Amino acid sequence: MIQLGRRNFAALVTRDSRILNVSLRRDAWQQSCRTLFLLTGKRGNLDLFDQSRRLIWWWPLLMAQAADGPLGAAWQVAPDMSDKNIVHIFGDR
Repeated sequence: MIQLGRRNFAALVTRDSRILNVSLRRDAWQQSCRTLFLLTGKRGNLDLFDQSRRLIWWWPLLMAQAADGPLGAAWQVAPDMSDKNIVHIFGDR
């Protein structure tokens, strides 16, 4: 995870919440200083085109959240991906 943090990107987007299940992984993620967005809901029911389209459409909002939020934070993003549906999970605020 720390090596992942050395790469030049702003955030990681995933539907797999297991990345934070173990406190050791959570600590490593925070040390990587990268923002994590966990996508919730029934996105798996969408076809790949619609999943990609939604992610591209909301990418500027996610990157703004990553820039304004604390390093190593994690956010939960509801299916409609509106700014009011991005919930802080952990990381200093």
